[in-house]
Amino acid sequence: MAARRILKLHETASVQVLEARDRVGGRMFAQEAGGERKGWIDHGGQWVGKDHPVVRGVAAELGLELFEHYKQGSTVLWYGGHRYLDNSGTTAPSDSDREAAEGLMNALWETANLVVPDASRPWASPLAAEHDRLTLGQWLDQNSDHEYAKFYASMMVSFDQAGGVPREVSLLHSLFETKANPWDGEAEKYLVRGAAGAIPPLLAEQLGGDGVVRLNSRVVSIHQDGSGVTVGAVTPRGYEEFAAKAVVMAMPPWLTGAVSYTQGVSGEPALPARRMHLTQRMAMGTIAKVTCVYDTAWWRTSGEPLSGASMSEGKVVGFGSDSGLPGDEGPGIMTAFIQGDKYLEWSGVPLERRKEWVISDLVDLFGEEARSSTDYVEALWPQEQFTGGAYNGYLPPAGWSTYGSAIREPVGRISWAGTETATEWYGYFEGAATAGERAAEEVVKMWL
Repeated sequence: MAARRILKLHETASVQVLEARDRVGGRMFAQEAGGERKGWIDHGGQWVGKDHPVVRGVAAELGLELFEHYKQGSTVLWYGGHRYLDNSGTTAPSDSDREAAEGLMNALWETANLVVPDASRPWASPLAAEHDRLTLGQWLDQNSDHEYAKFYASMMVSFDQAGGVPREVSLLHSLFETKANPWDGEAEKYLVRGAAGAIPPLLAEQLGGDGVVRLNSRVVSIHQDGSGVTVGAVTPRGYEEFAAKAVVMAMPPWLTGAVSYTQGVSGEPALPARRMHLTQRMAMGTIAKVTCVYDTAWWRTSGEPLSGASMSEGKVVGFGSDSGLPGDEGPGIMTAFIQGDKYLEWSGVPLERRKEWVISDLVDLFGEEARSSTDYVEALWPQEQFTGGAYNGYLPPAGWSTYGSAIREPVGRISWAGTETATEWYGYFEGAATAGERAAEEVVKMWL
């Protein structure tokens, strides 16, 4: 998105995209899966929101169709060793539990509006330092003694935000994400026919394919001086250097810290302390995404029609979601998310045991037909070298108030992009797309 925006803004500019992986897209990655009936699945992000105009526009330009995420029927809740079905907006075992959960979530939204009036500068609020001392977990304990409300809030925040567990994530970070990603924007409203992961390869083709986008090219150094920058990368040809007027770094912040930055004739270190320490602290969430494919979406037409959505306490599958096409247009596709301590436990056992564990949980949640999957696909994001976790980066206590101002601040001829630099729809495709365009506009304004 940064590269194509530069070309649109400056007709004589040229761009080179260096990609460490053997594919483009990062956390957008599609694969065909299934048995006799196959369908496209997204290993990474998959949803497009109602209020995501840039990504929706790009999808339309590329000829990709959006369709509404299937939500009809009841959500399955597993809590306290019991299974509940609920088709209300706030899933809960009882009306009193629902009231407590909604009250705690409303308190979180109200606090976000108070503490983060400007989502572009969460560190600048007079209340920022006070709220940045706490974790989200501490705030939940201070504001509720209702166990289900705290469970519900921690699950919803973990699912809709970065993916860090409440005891690790700064309260200020959570308030920032709450403000940047408004609930009425319906961030999980649409899916992409053919998978969202189809978008990056099509964008790469638009840019010029292999001539512009170099795969298997891992950037290891950036040197800048008054005349430009030199980017060093390990490529299939060996070590290569690329000269440019400016650089956009579009990757998770922690990965940018693995690059060597120098400046001037003597090659002095070029990365300011605040930026360097930000990269050391901005961890990625601990989440895997597992997809089970079935010949049909049988849960939609079961005796008690189910939406395919689930939320669990105590099981390895924390969340589940129907990710299939409308009606009977394709196979049944159910995605499961495994996070935090459960991920660390589950990921340490062999593949067959991991599969058995997931399927056993889905049977408890949805019934015996969950054993009939024709394909089982894992995306272990915390073990991906060039991502390091899912969904996104987050900061611990004191992170935003001390280091947050470096998140988008250019360093000489280097601009920072990636969804973690977004001020709206942080962590979503929309945030990634608009961050790329913002970085491109910086480059054109300052250096072209």
